[in-house]
Formats: sequence, C-alpha cells, structure tokens
Amino acid sequence: MNNPDIQPKSYLSTKLGGIPKRPGASSGHRSFRVTVLLGSLMLLAEISFAGAKELMDFSLEDLMSIEVTSASRKEQKLSEAAAAVYVISQEDIRHSGLSSIPELLRLVPGLQVARIDSNKWAISSRGFNSRFANKLLVLIDGRSVYTPLFSGVYWDVQDLLLEDVERIEVIRGPGATLWGANAVNGVINIITKRAELTQGGVVSTTVGNEQQAVGSVRYGGQISPRAHYRVYSKHSTLSSLTGTLGDPANDRWNTTRGGARLDWGFSAQDNFSLQGDVYRNRFHETRNISMVTPPYRLSQNHISSAEGGNILGRWTRTSSPRSSFALQFYYDRTHRDDALITETRDTFDLDFQHRTDLTSRHEIVWGTGLRFTRDHLVNNPVNAVIPSKRGDGLWSLFLQDEIRVIPNRLHVIAGSKFERNNYTGFEMQPNFRFIWTPHRKHTVWGAASRAVRVPSRASDDIQSIVEVRPINGLPGVITAYGNRDSLSEVLHAYELGYRLELQKRWSFDVSAFYNDYDRVVSFAYEFPHLEFNQGFPFLRIPVRFGNGFQGQTHGLEALVNYTVTDRWKISGGYSWLGMVLMSGSNQSITALEKAQDNPGHQFQIRSSYRLPSNLEIDGSFFRMNSLPEAPPNSFSLGNTASAIGSSPARLVPAYNRLDLRLGWRLRENFELSVGGQNLLDPHHREFRSIFGEEITEVKRSAYAKLVWRF
Repeated sequence: MNNPDIQPKSYLSTKLGGIPKRPGASSGHRSFRVTVLLGSLMLLAEISFAGAKELMDFSLEDLMSIEVTSASRKEQKLSEAAAAVYVISQEDIRHSGLSSIPELLRLVPGLQVARIDSNKWAISSRGFNSRFANKLLVLIDGRSVYTPLFSGVYWDVQDLLLEDVERIEVIRGPGATLWGANAVNGVINIITKRAELTQGGVVSTTVGNEQQAVGSVRYGGQISPRAHYRVYSKHSTLSSLTGTLGDPANDRWNTTRGGARLDWGFSAQDNFSLQGDVYRNRFHETRNISMVTPPYRLSQNHISSAEGGNILGRWTRTSSPRSSFALQFYYDRTHRDDALITETRDTFDLDFQHRTDLTSRHEIVWGTGLRFTRDHLVNNPVNAVIPSKRGDGLWSLFLQDEIRVIPNRLHVIAGSKFERNNYTGFEMQPNFRFIWTPHRKHTVWGAASRAVRVPSRASDDIQSIVEVRPINGLPGVITAYGNRDSLSEVLHAYELGYRLELQKRWSFDVSAFYNDYDRVVSFAYEFPHLEFNQGFPFLRIPVRFGNGFQGQTHGLEALVNYTVTDRWKISGGYSWLGMVLMSGSNQSITALEKAQDNPGHQFQIRSSYRLPSNLEIDGSFFRMNSLPEAPPNSFSLGNTASAIGSSPARLVPAYNRLDLRLGWRLRENFELSVGGQNLLDPHHREFRSIFGEEITEVKRSAYAKLVWRF
C-alpha cells in the first residue's frame, strides 16, 4: 500500500524532546468464540492466498529500530531505551479504527484508560487513576497540556487530526529527571509529523451512531525547497453515551479546531518550526450538586464550553555530529466554563537544551527552562478558589550523562532535575539507569529514580462543598479546604526490564516495578462548628488537604509481538498492578479510595491481517478487571454520590471489549473502512463518578470512514 502519509519508519523529528545526533463470564465465552472464528478465517485466507507476497508495513526489526525521544530527550532506538517505552505508530492508529487520543491510549499495555462519559476520561500509569490523574505528564510536540489547576489533563480538548500524528511515545514509570515534577508515574509524548511529510491534501469523513459526523481537511504545500507548510481544520459531533437505566445520557458534545505548521531548514545546520492551533468545544454534562437545604443534592444539567489556542516555535541547530541544541518557546491560552468552575489561563514557556559528546564515552544532555502561568477563576456556590487570581513561576535545570562503559554492550545513565516552584520551593529528582546488551537479541535494563508531584492550585486554595449529610437533625456540610503547607508527594521507584527478539518473528518485552510513595495527598477532618445560611443553622465539617498517606505499588507489564506470516501480525499485552496505601494518621480518610480505582489485571490481544485486493481486517480484544466497591464512609473531592454504606454505582464490574475493522483501498487515493466497537455487550460502565459527574456507560457503536488523498 503506497500511502504518502505513512512512513515505513518514523521520521526523526527535530523537536525539543529529541535533538538529533545527525542532520462478564458470558461475554468472555462469546469473545473467545469470536476470536477463534476470526483467527480461523484469517488462517484459511492465508492458505488460500499463499501466493501473494505483499509485506506488512513494519517488520519486527523495524519496530525495535523505531527511534524514540522521550526516554532520553535525544533520538535513540526503541530497543536501546532504558525505560518501559511503548510506541503507537501511525499504522497502529489507522488499523485500530479508534478516533481520539485518549481512546488510542488503550493500545498501551499497562496504561489504565477508562471512559467516564462521552467527553471525559480517566487515564493513568501504574495506579492512582482519576479524572484528573495527577502523576502523568502529557506533552504535544514538547508543549505540556498538564493543567496546574487540578493537576491533570482535559482530554476533550486534545482532539488532534490523527492523520498528522507521527507517533505517540508512552513511558510507564518516572520521567522526572528529564521532564520535571509531575512526570511521576509516566510520560505521554504526542509527536506530530513535520510539514514536508504531509504534502498534498487529505479529506476525511466519519459517520456512525456515536461519531455522528466527523470531518477534517488538511492541505500541505511547499514555499521553497527548504520550507514546507500545512493547514488543517476538523469538526466532530458526538452523540451521548448510555445512562445507567439504558436511556441516552446528557453528555453529547461537538468540537471544532484548526491550525497550521511551518518547517523551514534555513541552512544545512539550522531548522525552524512554527505551529499553532485554535479550538472551541461545547459539551453537555450533568453533575450532582450538594445543597445545604433538603434534599441536600440536586442533579444539574450544564452546557459547558472550552476554547483556546497555542503557538509554538522551535529552533534547532546541529553544529556537528557530536553537538546540537534546541531553543523552544510556546504560549498557551485557555478558557473553560464547565460544571466545576470557570477558568481562564495563560502560560508562557521557554526551554533550552544542549547535547554534546565530551569524550568518546560520555554523552551529556543538559537544559534549562522557565515557565510562568497566570489564571483568573470565577467561583460558584459549591467550588471556590481563593484568591481568584494567581501567577506562578517555575525554573528548572537538568543534567544527564550517558556513560558507555562497554560500547554497544553496557551503558550507564545518571542525572538529575533541579526545580524551583512557588508551592514547595526547591526540588531535586535524580535517577540512575543502566542498559546491558549481552547479545543483539537480548537486552536487560534497570532504573532507580526519585520523582515528586508538587501541589496544585486547587490543593493550595480551594474551598469546595464535597457532600451534605443530615447529622442529628442538622445538615452536615463536608467542606474541603486547601492547605498552603502541603508538601510534594515523593516517589522512589525501582524498575527492571528485559527485551528479546527471536528469529525476526517474535519479540518479547517485560518490565517489573516497585514504587514507594511518601506524603501522598489525603484529607484530614478538623473540628466541626455551627454556621448559618440565611438564618438556617448547619454543621460545617471541615476537611483539609494534607500528606497523610504512604504506600507501595508493584506490578508487571508484558508485551508479545508475533509475525505469523508476511500479512498477519498478532500482539498481546498483560499487566498486573498491586497497591497498598497506609494512613499515617487516624484522621486521614480519602487516599484509601485511590487503591480502588485501578484494575488489578488487564489483558489485550490485537490482530492485523492483510488480504489480497487491497483489503485488510483488524481486531482487538480487551479484558479489564473490575474496580472494587469503595470502602464505606470514604469520599473523593467533589463526589457527592458517595455515602455511608454501599452503593451499586460505586462498583464497576469487569468487562470485555471487542473492536473489529474492515478496510478497503478502493483506489490509490481512496480508502474506505467500516467497523464496530464494544461489540460484546450493548453498554458497560468503565469508571465511577469522582467529581459528581453523571454515571454513563460506553455503548456498542458502528462507523464508516472515507479518506480521500489528493
């Protein structure tokens, strides 16, 4: 298949992140039968068309040679990374049939991905999952999309044009030495294609019962032999998911965005990139609002919006094969008005990085950065952040040395990040890694790291009514308060991994980890007191942010790739996670629930098969363990649905998911695909309500997609 947008190997982009060295049971039985039937059909087709010699886009050798930048902030082969790295390629994106960044992250073994409603996701790595998972750093072309307000990611506004994504690099485990505070349990780096790789036009349209109307257009051109550009626009209208009673939920949404990129190589050593995006989202949501008067809780429908834009410039210079640097600047503005709070935020970021070989055995990567962010918040009767305006700065410096103890056999990497922030002052985040390759087919790596998660704006300054309960005839208003004396959460992480490539048909990748956490965020009760609301008395029960928990997580993540034939590939993944959290104080009450929001076991298997006549069939099966019922008397910030005793809404049953896709290249520039997702049941729940959101369930869906390239 000749596709100008699909490269047989990833282009080695010159971005700041990588400076170049050179220029249920019944459902289970049904899914098993479907998988066996699918495999049998593929095998029969393989026998029938054994004479065909069409090759898949990537061999296992190509996959292991894909160059990544996130693990060391320089280009290196995936097989040489001393970290648990997984790459979602453009081919993976196309074959998956998935239509958004958060849904694509389901492909990563070990990543916890759960859909809360049509426009919200909970995504984390190695535990502590939540709508605003606060230990996972997400970047798009070196620009952080981690919000300082709640410490998390608004996934609904990360709606990129997927045809322009080159790859998504996912690090499971700490990346703080290179990427700074909040890169505690993982880093997701979304890397888009350079403009010269997106020349010509692409028009794409998708229709279905969930993706009601998704359309995009992109055009790339050439200004000069060294300067290329592209512009794009995308609009999506998505229907509601399913409510707990089987009726449509109130969570439909639509989004419109557009942008442009310019890449200019103005000399043999210098490259300059300028890119930007603007977007506007409008989405419906229902939230349970706490009230001081009976019935103490009100279900409120809200039409929310999010809009903003960003611009990023990057200059890279390769002085010699042994030395290069990059200078990057970006500005990001966002305005969000949703059921939680109204926020306007401006962020300015300047970053410099330099790579040099001091000797034949020492390669140094170092850099420094400045970031300033200012917000303006509009409070409401339930959630308030005081003061409503605040500016925060961040200064950072990192240094990492890769020592070639035995060239091409044993490398040792040591370094540290140094940061100064307005919340906790000075922070240091060192790490030590090694990678040993005793044989070209075998690789062993290990790491010991320290990472921190600094407090957020909300944990410093919020005043939020969490829940109202009648107590001795009076309303008991549980109110969460920020704490400016909060400390950073601290992680000491230990990892060990092994990779094997066998006979160019098998590859195996396994990593084990042990994480020791200290000063985990919790809430502590304070002394209740009597207050009055318009003359009516109520009991205020304060709870305050603190650092009252400690604990450990441990687990295993494994991935297998198998090339059955030149046209049939299978991959499988499994992860196991164990969590133990302990209170350092009898008053700390809420971190216990964090251990309940992560499945202990996850399994997936994916198959991609290419038929003659430009046909291809893809299938994916996912198995997710249940999320146990949260313990009685616990609550999460904003979770008005929790109450004393058990609640069916608190239990998230295990589920199986099957996705199928059939693609057909009608002509060289036309591609049609049809598919179905979540085919094993009409609908299922994936997560529980955290901030009082309406509990919805992911429904069975079907779609048809047409892509025209010109």
